[in-house]
Amino acid sequence: MGPAQGLWIGSLQKRVGVTARVVSLMKEVKLLGMSNSWLSDIQSLRNQELKLSKKFRMLIVYMNVLGQSQYH
Repeated sequence: MGPAQGLWIGSLQKRVGVTARVVSLMKEVKLLGMSNSWLSDIQSLRNQELKLSKKFRMLIVYMNVLGQSQYH
């Protein structure tokens, strides 16, 4: 479970870092007309993050199902 969580957290940190950088440079981004380009890039990072989180989330579901089956 650790490696799956690590990949997900790494991608999350990358997306948040890029987003923070773009927001901090918003004036420059707008002046250069790159808003749509950066929006697309950040959305791609979010999609990648969700893809990487899927394995970790499924492991959590399996753990919960197995844990609940012990009580029935």
